[in-house]
Amino acid sequence: MAKWVIFEDSVNDQHAYPVKNINAIFITSSTSITVYARNPAQPNESVTDDTITLTCTADTVDSALDAILTKMNSEKNMIMTVSISNFIGVITTVAYTAGA
Repeated sequence: MAKWVIFEDSVNDQHAYPVKNINAIFITSSTSITVYARNPAQPNESVTDDTITLTCTADTVDSALDAILTKMNSEKNMIMTVSISNFIGVITTVAYTAGA
């Protein structure tokens, strides 16, 4: 059974990926984490990754990244949600950009 991660900005703005499709997660500034995921619509073509930008409060990116990686690798969690409500006081926005 595949593990999934849901990136949720609101009830009407959610994107779910199998954990195996997450290519990389980078801390890109003191308040941003960028998640790179294989484009699900055109996974075998020359298309850039989808990106999910997590904006965090100051000085929380390290702890947010650690929590995300820990939950993604937990044997208990088959579905994990990364959202403002799950990371209260840490993640302030979740922005999705489709690969091109």
